[in-house]
Amino acid sequence: MRTLYHEFESLEHLLANRLLPGGEDQPIRLVVFGGTGAVGGAAVMELCRLVLLSRGLAARSMRGEIWATGLGDKEISKFVSRLYLAFEEEARIEKLEPLRHYRIDGRIDLRFSILRLHIPSDLGERMDERLAADPSLDLPRALGDYFSEQPCPFLGFIENIEDPLHAAIVAIPLPSVATYTLTSIDTLLKQAGLDAATGHLVKKRYLTTFVRGLAVIHQRYARRVVMAHTTAVGGMYRVDGGTAEIRLGFAHSSLGKKLVDKKYFADELTQLFVDQGFDVMVTAAAIGIDAVDFRVHLPSDRAITSRLRDRVQRAEHELMPADDLDAGRILLYPSRNLAFDPPVDEIPNAPDEPTAAAPSDDLSAVDPLTAELATDEEGLEPAFEAQVADADVAAGGAVAAAGAEEDGRAGEPGAAVEATGHLSFGRGKELIVEAAIRSGENGLFSVANCVALYNVMKVAIPEELALALVRHALFGPERRRDWFQERICYYAETENCYFALRLLDSYPELVRAHHSAFAIQAYQALGSSTHQARLHELGLVMLVLRLRELADQFLDIPDDELSAALPDLDGFLWHRTRIPAFQDLLELDAGSLAEDFARLCECASMEDAGRLLGYDPRRQAVRPPGREKFLSRLATHIQRHLAIITSLGVPILYRRAHGEDRVLLGPYAAPFDAAIAEADDLPRLWRRLAEKHGTAEEDFRDWVIVNNGFVDLRPHALSSAAKEPAADLGSHVGRFESEAELVEWLSGLESGAYFTTAGLVALLYRLRRLGKSVTSRKVQLGTRETWKHLFRQDRHGRHLLSPGLIETVRMYNEGMGKITGTEALWPPWGY
Repeated sequence: MRTLYHEFESLEHLLANRLLPGGEDQPIRLVVFGGTGAVGGAAVMELCRLVLLSRGLAARSMRGEIWATGLGDKEISKFVSRLYLAFEEEARIEKLEPLRHYRIDGRIDLRFSILRLHIPSDLGERMDERLAADPSLDLPRALGDYFSEQPCPFLGFIENIEDPLHAAIVAIPLPSVATYTLTSIDTLLKQAGLDAATGHLVKKRYLTTFVRGLAVIHQRYARRVVMAHTTAVGGMYRVDGGTAEIRLGFAHSSLGKKLVDKKYFADELTQLFVDQGFDVMVTAAAIGIDAVDFRVHLPSDRAITSRLRDRVQRAEHELMPADDLDAGRILLYPSRNLAFDPPVDEIPNAPDEPTAAAPSDDLSAVDPLTAELATDEEGLEPAFEAQVADADVAAGGAVAAAGAEEDGRAGEPGAAVEATGHLSFGRGKELIVEAAIRSGENGLFSVANCVALYNVMKVAIPEELALALVRHALFGPERRRDWFQERICYYAETENCYFALRLLDSYPELVRAHHSAFAIQAYQALGSSTHQARLHELGLVMLVLRLRELADQFLDIPDDELSAALPDLDGFLWHRTRIPAFQDLLELDAGSLAEDFARLCECASMEDAGRLLGYDPRRQAVRPPGREKFLSRLATHIQRHLAIITSLGVPILYRRAHGEDRVLLGPYAAPFDAAIAEADDLPRLWRRLAEKHGTAEEDFRDWVIVNNGFVDLRPHALSSAAKEPAADLGSHVGRFESEAELVEWLSGLESGAYFTTAGLVALLYRLRRLGKSVTSRKVQLGTRETWKHLFRQDRHGRHLLSPGLIETVRMYNEGMGKITGTEALWPPWGY
């Protein structure tokens, strides 16, 4: 019996023997649609690498002709920059035509073109004309006929290439195209009163146009057509019976209808592709690292911008300047501080917003942020509260000061700005990403977000997906064990995901973007799910713990050192305070932490910042100017930090010392996927949606806070065992004041059932449970402690808090870990 030490043929053998059956000396010729994205871009890079490798591996040197498409010149330019970084040290790159034609090593001709897949802009007008001529027109059939008349962009592109191709690789995620970019179809069908099922059929008819064109490509122009798309949920397959099932219990963005839609199109398109003889790779790459960008703008999400634009047009006041919405990027707006539960006697004229409390699902993204605020003549940022004052003036004086006048506590800390009536956010400030993880169709992610998702989903890196795609496209099926079984490759996780994890913790700028005091832990432009909200909470805990450590040494820091810290306050805190550790949580209780958060959320002046550090400038015999400027700058940074979170659509809840709950809001509230223009918009939404689902308003409100992405900094615990609201919601939602009550509720859950929690009591409970497990790990057991070894110790033996890893454990504990067969090596379900 002969032992086979590997299942796949070596690259050397493939290059020397398998490229062309007849051994003809002609270049490899491929088209990569979506060749500047994550997987498509990695495929182009891999093709170039293979040609360069052939100089030493094959009997002859290969030549290559590669055509790649992108969405626009900007995207192509970014990819070309990566191309130079990847190959300029080992091969000469000639620019034959800027942004269009490059020659690498004299043997690879790489040509770029722009290709967009979109509905014809005149679709609505055409259908209106047909409906006007024939009111009884069957709209779905008419749309299908119209799509059949449209040329296939893939086929039209390849018809311009004269010689035959080895393969055409389609790395454009068509399930995402169907789910996120065909909104004009949704609008038409909604106007006609047609349901979602009809919409699916119409979109499928539209996508069939592409399939027919690709079939012609396969018959006439290319030996193989290889498709690549995702499962919508990161390849979360579970096989508990005889059939593989994609789980929808986890999504890196949200639990919304669009996720179900994307799964539908992923399944439908896979079958369409296989029926046509295409090879299909269904990947687990819901988030891949195809680049790391520094100091870039954050792209705005089109769906969110559309909702804001609609509200701006309907508002009776200036919510924000209309041209802000044309900027194409996320802007920073001051947070509006509102009473969380003002009395609302009636709900006439409820705002025309979505009627389901589902978070937004449109993909896009962001990273730790800094706002480029103007500086005064002394080099200080102007107080961020000045922007609030400007916005109040624009609103016609509809903003009143809260605090002393409001509750009779004159002179006490905790003053806040309360907006009443119309909300105005003024002109948005520029927002720039210091370090961003770029991930194909999904946009930009934070480091913490990537750490959590790679650990939970075991995502394959784009390079290994490209390797499998390119090998199959060039060389055909593997002889021992092919990647593609019955034409489908369900590419699962591999150990190569740790290449990505090591990238994220091997560079100081990325480590700081994860662990610094003012790092924004999750910044998806689509808004916020439980995942994003929990990461924001951890980031705020990290900030408070660093400020507590700074308070212990603040009086001993020389005035000139504080003055020197003004240009880079975050850098000062990074070097002056340590990364917080689990040991720092031992002396915390939910009440004292909630008080810290209340002071943080209402920090608007030098005196407020001093209270955070236990320092009262008014009681000092000598008032050093550097110290007071430092406190002013700290107040500005804190306001900006909170404003970044709310500008990304994530509301922040906190509780004042006398028990009043407050909420910080930006112009968009992701938990409702709604624009906010009035101070009473939230109560109206609570009440209207609770009535729609036939449940109590308080139960519905708690359910939204836990499930849909509120940051809850109040000293209690909320819990939910319901994924969707229903009339019996009260039996699935819990409100607890103590840890013991929460534990009793958790112990009553059925093993493996869905649940999630929010609030400081719940947060501290799970952090302490996690800390106890991590700090009691035993190195003598070697790898037996598995995931616990991912948490690092500093030189003092402190076990460091890492938001991305903490979020990893939470998701596993709440049943959202990927089913791999070895998932039991990770934290089990339940706290």
